[in-house]
Amino acid sequence: FKTLLVDESTQASQLRVRDLPDGQYVLRLRGIDELGLEGRDAERALVINARPEPPFLVGPNADSTVRIAVPEMQWTEAENAVGYHLQVAHDADFARIVFDDANYRSDRWQPQAVLPEGEYYWRIATIDGSGEQGPYSDTIRFWLRPTPDPEPPAVGEEQLTFRLAAGLPGETYHFQLARDQTFTDLLEDQILTEPEISLAKPVGGNTYYMRYAMIGPDQV
Repeated sequence: FKTLLVDESTQASQLRVRDLPDGQYVLRLRGIDELGLEGRDAERALVINARPEPPFLVGPNADSTVRIAVPEMQWTEAENAVGYHLQVAHDADFARIVFDDANYRSDRWQPQAVLPEGEYYWRIATIDGSGEQGPYSDTIRFWLRPTPDPEPPAVGEEQLTFRLAAGLPGETYHFQLARDQTFTDLLEDQILTEPEISLAKPVGGNTYYMRYAMIGPDQV
């Protein structure tokens, strides 16, 4: 302990210190009683390996619900990164791997095929120019629940009735009916609390477009 990097006293059970370079360190700790008398030393060797730092995760967000069958994972570009180690799994221990690439070269990833509905976890680490891999980012959990395709409307004499796939308790439905595929010329634009809507039958001989999205309690 000839070269002290940190020498502090605290009444708390933890202490945050300044940024330390990667390397090997020795921690020494002793208790102090109410008279100011110090007890015996307790020492622990430790290794800091926090670099290269992981990128910031952009999405999907933690505990969010993704409504598309081919979700996109996205992150910021990390400093000095030449690649990333990306993992996607069905479980928090990453034992049931969906995707694992230790030299991924982009800042986003999408699966090549539709993923089954369910619970997913993802994390990522940075690879620098020397081939060193840093620690993983926080693990992000999300749920994949693609919006089902709607059934054809029930056609009555004066009405059209659209029945949507029922969602989970607390979910609502954003329903749109338009004259064009870009949904700029809207006939209907409503937030529904029930998965069904009846509308006056539009003028025949024209093409109309319908879409809807489920909205969870978190407004996603």
